[in-house]
Amino acid sequence: MAIAGLIAGLVALAAAVDAPNNCGVDGARYVMRGAPQFTAVFRQVEGAPSAHDLILDVWSGDTGRTYSFTINRGNGYGEATLSPIGGTMPRQVELYTVDEEGIFVDYFGAVEGPAPRQLLAPKLGPALWYDADSLSGEQTAGRVREQMPRAFFDRVACGPA
Repeated sequence: MAIAGLIAGLVALAAAVDAPNNCGVDGARYVMRGAPQFTAVFRQVEGAPSAHDLILDVWSGDTGRTYSFTINRGNGYGEATLSPIGGTMPRQVELYTVDEEGIFVDYFGAVEGPAPRQLLAPKLGPALWYDADSLSGEQTAGRVREQMPRAFFDRVACGPA
């Protein structure tokens, strides 16, 4: 009985060590460091097999708005950028992805993963401050300004692998 328990424990340990590599991108969830009212989640464009067809939803707990972006992959050595789905964006917002070792990587390959450990979009805060209404496609009586800091989004949950 003790051997069976030991084997079960070793299998669980091996699964935990390998978990980052099995962390699916579709459904991976993130929380902004120091500003947990901002969360992000990847979702797959229905019927699309590539991570090039992912949508990044960024939610603000301050306003209750969700900002949805498609991801444009740069050519060659270029960065990925975000394009709003529901509106327009007058400025370019880059999206950087960081792997488990803390290295910036050119992600966006297979949708199965592994999901980036961290996301960084340093110009997203200014875009949400100046252009929140344009980015969301929503028009309100008063101008909405999101106060998002320039910080990393840390992965808190994986999508299905």
